[in-house]
This record gives sequence, C-alpha cells and structure tokens, in this order.
Amino acid sequence: MVRVFVRTGFVLLALAFVGCAAGSKSLQKEVSKLRGELQSLRTYQAEQSAELTAIRGDMRKLSGQFEELEYQQRIGKTPGISELKDNLSDLERRIPPPPIVPVAALERDELYVENNLPEDVKQLLATSFLHLRKGAYRDALPLLTNASDLSYGEDWAAIIFFWFGVAYDGIGDNRKALGAYHEVVSRFPKHSRASLALLRQASVFIRLGDSNAAKLTLKKITSDYPQSSEAAAAKKRISDLS
Repeated sequence: MVRVFVRTGFVLLALAFVGCAAGSKSLQKEVSKLRGELQSLRTYQAEQSAELTAIRGDMRKLSGQFEELEYQQRIGKTPGISELKDNLSDLERRIPPPPIVPVAALERDELYVENNLPEDVKQLLATSFLHLRKGAYRDALPLLTNASDLSYGEDWAAIIFFWFGVAYDGIGDNRKALGAYHEVVSRFPKHSRASLALLRQASVFIRLGDSNAAKLTLKKITSDYPQSSEAAAAKKRISDLS
C-alpha cells in the first residue's frame, strides 16, 4: 500500500509540473482525479489499520484466555478450549489479506472448503488460507502440497493449484506462479477459477514486461469466458496495453 502512495505521489508531481508548463486542462483534470484517488487510498489504509488494530487486540485477549483455560484444563478444573480455538480462528479469518490475495475468491473458497471437502483436505486448506491472509506465503506452500497429494483426480484440485499460484505470486516466484495458473486453465478449463487464473497470469506477464503474452492471455479470457466477471477487466487491460 505504501508503494502505491509513493508511485501515486510521483505521478501527481510529474503531472502537476507538465500541467503548469503546458497549461493543459486535461492534465489538470487528471491531477485532480489522482489527488482524489490518493485521498481515497489514504482513507482506506486508515480504515484497514483501525480494523487490524481492533482484531489484533481481540486476538491477544483471546490468546490470553486460551492459555489460562489450557492451564486450568490441564489441572482438571475446566473444559471449553475447543470453543475458544474456534473463536480465535474466526478472528484470524477477519484479518484483511495483503493486496496480492484476491479477497472475494478467498472468501468463496473458504466457504466451499468448509462445506464440501473431506476433513483431512479441509483442515490443510483452511490452515493454508489463514497463512495466505497473514501474508505467510511460504508457510502455506507445504500445506497446499499435502492437500494436492490427497486430491489427485478431484475437481477441487483446481482450487489448490490456483492458491499455489497466489502463494508463488506472494513470494515473487513468477515462473512457478505462471506454472500453477497454467495448471488450472489446462487441466480444469471449465472450473470457475480458470478465468481468474488467466487474469492473474496476465498480471505476471505484465510484471515481467511481456505485453504480447499478456494480451494473448487477456484475449483468451474474452473469447473463452465472455460471461465471466474477469472478461470486463480483461478488456480494460487490453485497452491499457494497446
């Protein structure tokens, strides 16, 4: 988020300078627009910081209660630790993930995993999702690997490969991120995660400076998944790259 502010700040300074020099009304409008976006970003960051502070306070309080109850249970005085663990997990799931993690997709997959997968796979993926929420991408990888080993031939394996891609995105391993997203699209082309995997694949190509590969990937979204929510985003990115 800080890098967004810095980049936006540089853009504002550059546009302001050009606007003064050339007297361009369109540039002045762009400066005003960017100033508004910057203010919105600052407001969003402040809201996120406040929410995180509140969540962390609740988690510290529950952690203290958990330790006390665990001690009491060890000496045979009280039950109830299981319920407290569940409360702590609920709080962890309220933590806003880093920007690189697609929140809506994460929340949908958390719900799907909770209600549809076998217990052993569910536990592995639920814990890996918590790591992703906290930006602990490397910690998520071995859990995803174990879940993948238990999911060979299952449709839900598409979800696992997708989150492999996100985890590799998070640690900056572009090659493995591209490979994971490709697995989703090539092995599960009809899965709901396929179009989003392509969109994220295009983002990796853009990050690598390969605009031609990015355009081809984005065009595949508009041609193969025209009704998806990612199709509109793909069209806009194609226009931006042209």
